Amino acid sequence: MSNLASEGSTSAITTYDVTPTTDIAPEVTSHETTTLAGREEVIGRTYPSWLEKLVFVSSVVGAIWLGMCIWQSSDWHVAGKWSAIICGLPILVLFTTEAFGRIIQSKVTEDRD
Repeated sequence: MSNLASEGSTSAITTYDVTPTTDIAPEVTSHETTTLAGREEVIGRTYPSWLEKLVFVSSVVGAIWLGMCIWQSSDWHVAGKWSAIICGLPILVLFTTEAFGRIIQSKVTEDRD
């Protein structure tokens, strides 16, 4: 039987007999669990992510409070207020959270050594 579609057929699907090649290397499987980077992990104390989340939420609340103080109490021009609230305060939250996260991480790894 031909693999080509006949003239009156509406099917455009054709099948070809493709034999798999035997040049494919067999998969190497290992029962040993490794990391993606191939480094050796040492199990120690768990990272206190709740503390970092608490610092983040506190920073956001502090930024909102500071934004309200800037808007109400400062004699800045409106463009300066908007710039501080839209650009400055989120960057301040980012830096604060990142700094505290790195401090926490250094203390956790310091305790392992």
